[in-house]
Amino acid sequence: MRQLSPRQSLTVARIVRVNHAGEFGAIRIYSAQIALARRRYPDIAPALAEMLAHEKRHCALFLEAMPARGSRPCRAAARSVAAKLPQRGCSI
Repeated sequence: MRQLSPRQSLTVARIVRVNHAGEFGAIRIYSAQIALARRRYPDIAPALAEMLAHEKRHCALFLEAMPARGSRPCRAAARSVAAKLPQRGCSI
């Protein structure tokens, strides 16, 4: 693979960040849909849960790809991850 210019590298970092943010948002949307479906439409909850699992995997893949591309999670995703970490002064 050829070396990217600084501008191309920045574009790739931005694209990965936006894609990660989209997956993060999709996780929140599917989670809300599942909460409602369990009460009102229980027959579709398993399909939604399967889609949620896919989105979680996609989100993890983008998160893993970020460091090598000089990218970082969007602020909402970073806060969510930080909230799940033990409170030892760790910051993202």
